[in-house]
Amino acid sequence: MKACAAFAVVIFILCLLTFDAQRDNAAGAITYQTLNP
Repeated sequence: MKACAAFAVVIFILCLLTFDAQRDNAAGAITYQTLNP
């Protein structure tokens, strides 16, 4: 159970970091728009 919870927390943090990068980085924003038309 602890391993599962830790894994979920890591995924959550990675998601937050990815969204921050897409918001702040023009290239990331372009990539995001390309993947989500």
